[in-house]
Amino acid sequence: MKKQTLNNYVDTLILFFCGFIVFSPISSQISINILHLPLALPEVLFFPFYFKLRKLFNLKPNSKILFFGSFIIIFLIAISLIVGLFPFTSILSTARGYFYMLLVFSIFKNKMIPNINYIFYIVFGSSVAWMVIGMISLNRLISSTYQSGFSAVYGNMIALALMISITIIYKKKLLTFIALGIAIVIALTSGLRRQISIAFISYVLSFLTQIRFSIKRIFYPSILIFVFATAILFLYPVAMKFTYSISSTLYTRIFVKTEQLLTGQSNESDQTRLNSFHTFSDNIEDYILPRGFVSKRTMQDKGTGLFMDSPYIEFFHTFGLFFSIPLIIYIFSRFKFHFKNYYRNKINESAINFVMAGVIFALMLIEGSFLNFAYTTPITGFVFARIASTKNLVK
Repeated sequence: MKKQTLNNYVDTLILFFCGFIVFSPISSQISINILHLPLALPEVLFFPFYFKLRKLFNLKPNSKILFFGSFIIIFLIAISLIVGLFPFTSILSTARGYFYMLLVFSIFKNKMIPNINYIFYIVFGSSVAWMVIGMISLNRLISSTYQSGFSAVYGNMIALALMISITIIYKKKLLTFIALGIAIVIALTSGLRRQISIAFISYVLSFLTQIRFSIKRIFYPSILIFVFATAILFLYPVAMKFTYSISSTLYTRIFVKTEQLLTGQSNESDQTRLNSFHTFSDNIEDYILPRGFVSKRTMQDKGTGLFMDSPYIEFFHTFGLFFSIPLIIYIFSRFKFHFKNYYRNKINESAINFVMAGVIFALMLIEGSFLNFAYTTPITGFVFARIASTKNLVK
């Protein structure tokens, strides 16, 4: 029994550090600053964890899905080269992220997951790493290491949403509050309204799944909502004062822009997104057929920040309206399937998939990192795989 308990602790630590090192922005820091690789390669950092993970999960991909998906990726690369809007290296960089999504999708679609905790500790490690990077960035800002001002700290947004939903739906009471603390620290250090929006949507949808039509079942989520609301109301003015004392830029990004959003006022970022939508709608005929992969290298290729701020444009550019609309309809049908499956058959993972489908729809409008970074796309592929699954869902 002691040996089994020790093995469980070891497994937990390995999964946590896999998320912390591989599926977080720390992978980029290690790859470039420590290993001195020419680019961020989280797949190199994953290799030592592979031998343990293959004992916990069946990592054999579905060959039919992998072959068909690889054919589509090659086809889209070819179209990108014919269209000729972006450099070849930029196209390959984007295709790499899509391939990782495909690979993980082919592994986990309809595959049995022995324990939901295995997934939780991976995304928990990823979120903790994002928090640590944010705190380091804040510490540098306090000590005036950054002479040129504050820059936003990106992380694994979809892993954060998955962590939040698992703690609430699987009723991990202590971890629910720890996850809330992590989400708040990230919100205060990353300078991303998008992170606040996604965390908020994750909490709202997760709590909605816990509300059943009985006093007993409403009690738990109601208490949690009350505690969360009280904590936020208490901490909000303290956080505002503390953030403003550190950086007026960070204060503006977090508090001023969020208040503008809640009160219906627009700012430069919102206006940029609105202009992007108008440009898209005015030129919608250009998006009827697939035009292949876009560039996500915002520092090298001019104008590509559009795809980070409005990822639906990337989606329609890549797949075209002709193929994108059926995909959107399919995801929405899975959204409804998991909602019904949870309430009818009490399958908890369907509640997770319901929440994550909603998060995906939100991300498509405001945040494109879940389709971009090599450390995020495997988690995105996992989420898509479970949304598409109809069997072997975790109760």
